[in-house]
Amino acid sequence: MEHPDARAANSPVKSPPTEECAEDREARRPAAAGECAEDRARRARVVEQYLAVARVRGWTQAAAARKLGVSASTLSQVASGKYAGDVARIAERMQRALDQEERRKRVPQRPPFALTSVAEQALETLRNAHDEGVMAVIMGRPGAGKTMAVGCYCLAEPETVLITMRPAGRKGLHGAGRPILRALADALNVELGPCVSQHEAIEAVGAALRDTGRLVIIDEIDYAAEDLLQVLRMIHDIARCGMVFVATPAFLVRLRARKSSTLEQFLSRITYCCVVNGITDEDAERIAAPFPMDRAALATLRDGAHGSARRLANALVGAQRIAAADGGKMDAKCIARAYATLMEG
Repeated sequence: MEHPDARAANSPVKSPPTEECAEDREARRPAAAGECAEDRARRARVVEQYLAVARVRGWTQAAAARKLGVSASTLSQVASGKYAGDVARIAERMQRALDQEERRKRVPQRPPFALTSVAEQALETLRNAHDEGVMAVIMGRPGAGKTMAVGCYCLAEPETVLITMRPAGRKGLHGAGRPILRALADALNVELGPCVSQHEAIEAVGAALRDTGRLVIIDEIDYAAEDLLQVLRMIHDIARCGMVFVATPAFLVRLRARKSSTLEQFLSRITYCCVVNGITDEDAERIAAPFPMDRAALATLRDGAHGSARRLANALVGAQRIAAADGGKMDAKCIARAYATLMEG
């Protein structure tokens, strides 16, 4: 059974009682040394504004509290006027959070998903692996647009299970496969007890995936250790569901160099290997289509991308910011200046 405090933390931020305004709640609180009525009223308005923004954004109590560096119960007490601690300090954090939300409204627009040649190849591989229940790998340089294509596929197929690997210590509890098994179990609503063996967890996850017609995507598979790849291979052998790994070209080079029998087992299961290169000039024009610019600006944008969709998108964001600051349009000079602020790619 979920603990009451956990339920409260995960619930949406609620409006305070309507019969009592923020100033009334502040008036009940003992005044701090040197604090005037105007300070208290201003603080009450900040609290009210922060709670209103939290409700509009759909933040949970826990999320709204986390932005302030306090617990959900502390935020609840502040909202109800029952907090006995330093409310001024929390109100200052609320004001900073409100200021940041206001600045975010002026953040330049990132380019929306564009059906580039890279996306077309990746989406075809995802669809084939999904429909045929086979293993596949999508490889390409960082920033080529692989993850964007994966996100697009997941929107179209919401039952897809997407796991993103993170760099971590090689061994977790009872082996390197444990974190991925936990992540898959959580996504599939499979209960794994604290003492379950890795073999039992593999069987349970594989059984939960069998005959579901679902697709499992593991992004950033470069971080996976050899024994984790073996775990994924065994899950696929049980489930016979589509499983796609997203990686850089170094992934297969590294695996083939090891000459391991278990890695050979893993590699032998891969039916499709999709290698995507950088974006083309036509791809760059598709990504830039929502942003008005002349031919010189577009040429500068294409040339500076160096085949990277991510680099091009970052330049578009920077160029918008520069153009807004200069009070002009997004021209070739703005784009060149934006590229100059980026890491070389």
